Amino acid sequence: MNAVYVLDKLNLSFICNEDHRKLPIFLKYHIKGLYANPTKSSETHLSSHNLFYKNTYIGVMNSGLIYNPNIHHIAIHNKVLYNNKQMLGDFIKCMNGLNLNLAISRLEVAIDMDSKLFINRTNKLFLSNKLKLKKGYVRSKVLIDFDEGRIRNPPTTFYFENKGRNKRKKQYLRFENKTAELAQPKNQIKREYITRFHSRNGLDIKKTIYRLELVIPCKESLEYATKSIYRSKDQSDSGSFTNHQYKQKIKKIKKLEAENAEQLFFDSEYNKLVNEVNEYNEKVNVKSCYDIDVERLIEPEYLSVIFSTFSKKIFVNIDDVLSSQLFTIEKVKTKDIEMKKRPKIIKNPVPSYFYTVDYIMQKLCISESEAEEALEKMIKNYEIDKFENDLFTENLYLKKSLPI
Repeated sequence: MNAVYVLDKLNLSFICNEDHRKLPIFLKYHIKGLYANPTKSSETHLSSHNLFYKNTYIGVMNSGLIYNPNIHHIAIHNKVLYNNKQMLGDFIKCMNGLNLNLAISRLEVAIDMDSKLFINRTNKLFLSNKLKLKKGYVRSKVLIDFDEGRIRNPPTTFYFENKGRNKRKKQYLRFENKTAELAQPKNQIKREYITRFHSRNGLDIKKTIYRLELVIPCKESLEYATKSIYRSKDQSDSGSFTNHQYKQKIKKIKKLEAENAEQLFFDSEYNKLVNEVNEYNEKVNVKSCYDIDVERLIEPEYLSVIFSTFSKKIFVNIDDVLSSQLFTIEKVKTKDIEMKKRPKIIKNPVPSYFYTVDYIMQKLCISESEAEEALEKMIKNYEIDKFENDLFTENLYLKKSLPI
């Protein structure tokens, strides 16, 4: 059996306080070889541009998230992930060099193989009730018709997905017949460069190619634990204690007070403990998350680390399910991120960048003076409370919440 790791989807987010209209100019100034052409904006962002780097189309940049104009997203073009890894690596390094908090917003890593080893193993385990999945995960089956609308021996796509409370934020695995999928007429262009990729990486393209794909649907999928810490109110002090450490210090203080209350004033250990408890007394929640190095996503070995780490969050008996030939189990380094509550909407007039005079003129087919008057009335009269909840509701955005 031959197998190769594939980076099949990469969406990135970054933070920049440049106006969304000036952002392409800002990036072009700092990244040599980058330029952008405007394109139709998405409903979720204020503007969109096609990005080109070193004369190669690299993807779409959606600038200015509706509810937070400082957040921007880049969807890397699929072909770049297969044909231009080195160029992608250079682009990511340039973006990281600007200190824009570049992060993953969606990631799909796959193992392509010219064997049915995985499906044979899982079927055998499933039929013998030995397939053990983590809590909330199930094995589901979807029949996909790859023959232009006619169902004729359709290949079976299996999902190992989460059906729990936060299923949309949970990673999942998908197994599919990649040869059959690429055979669809709509995938002709994709079929050409993916087949060449398979051939370059040692897969026998005369055989049926199967894909086992890990999907990390959003940045929240990278979180794995929440804990409480005690820190100083002095923001310049990065020191902290875990909840357990803090309680142990209080327990030690009480013990010393019970044993020798009269001499505690001169006890250096006691005074140190009291000072620490009084100094580090602000309790905050901290989320731990997987700190994936975006620059290393072009390395197959690093993709194997990601795949194995997140597969263990789906399968209990991972060693029984996946062949040891496919990857070496390693741990991804982690870091702590302070939990931040979702920002509240300030009950101010509607910001003018959501609705400009030009937009109203075009939408209502009225004159400039009439559009200015309409905008003023909207800002003055429209009840912001009515769309306060909608602003953060999936698929409901500010433009859809106002009268026009």
